Amino acid sequence: MSTPINTIAGLGDLTLGAQESTNVATDLTNAGSDFGSLIQGIGAALAATQQKLTETSAETTSTLAQTLVDVIAVQETIYDDGGTVTGSKSFVQKLPLLSLIDPVFYQYPLVKVQARFVVSDIATDTSSKSSSSSSSVGLGLSFSSNPFSLGGGGSAGFSSQSTNLATQTDQASAIGQIRMFARIEPQPGLGVPKPTQVIIGPSLSLVAGEIKDAVDTDGTPFRTMSALIQLRNKDGQPISGKAISIETDGIPWSFTPAGASTTGASGPDAGNVSILLKRSFPAPPEGAPPLDKSPIQVAVSFRHGVVGGGGTVTF
Repeated sequence: MSTPINTIAGLGDLTLGAQESTNVATDLTNAGSDFGSLIQGIGAALAATQQKLTETSAETTSTLAQTLVDVIAVQETIYDDGGTVTGSKSFVQKLPLLSLIDPVFYQYPLVKVQARFVVSDIATDTSSKSSSSSSSVGLGLSFSSNPFSLGGGGSAGFSSQSTNLATQTDQASAIGQIRMFARIEPQPGLGVPKPTQVIIGPSLSLVAGEIKDAVDTDGTPFRTMSALIQLRNKDGQPISGKAISIETDGIPWSFTPAGASTTGASGPDAGNVSILLKRSFPAPPEGAPPLDKSPIQVAVSFRHGVVGGGGTVTF
């Protein structure tokens, strides 16, 4: 008996889908590049706008400077010998309209930009896997014996096939935002000088006098300084019989002679008030360092009506 067997089998795998995945980083990079381009565009727009604002202000200023109008260049106020306003006088002349109107130069001192964006990335990967196999078997059989003979044969075969399908999804997202804020306001430090104010009337001045060191009746050393306060009219002439308010910063003073609280009537004292400032140096307590007798500065202020003055003496 012979039994030939022939087997044929074929197996194979095949990938049908290409694998894919998300890449949000690339999208974010592109968004950042777009945001940079937006910033660049905003900067260029602001520069162009600022240039136009400046050009407009410059043209307005030029027009105002070339337009002449009658304005008060100097305002003169006149006082009498008692410090009372008796009149005023205005000096009018042609001046540019720029003297009355301040041109405004605008600027962008602050610009804020903020971005908001949404990046969403979805990737889908579908893969297919197929397998197949087949087999066949052949069989022969013979038997001989006189006077009989017997023979036969047969064959059998089988096959199989399978397919697997898989799907994979990858999703990622990112969110941001953008916001812009700009403020425009006038530039500080720009303006036009105001007209000069001139006051014509009495004047007060301080003249420092003699300094003396002496000892009081109780043995306390002291130092004095005489001073003249002069009241003059607009022509420089003395004004007599006027009271003057006097203040010092902590140093006692008195009229000389005592009670002469108004300006002198005639002679060398005409228009003058004489005062005496005094510094005392009492003996320090036992064991204490000696008093400092070095000269100091003393501020003296005085006023007659609306006219005031002041000065500093050292003694």
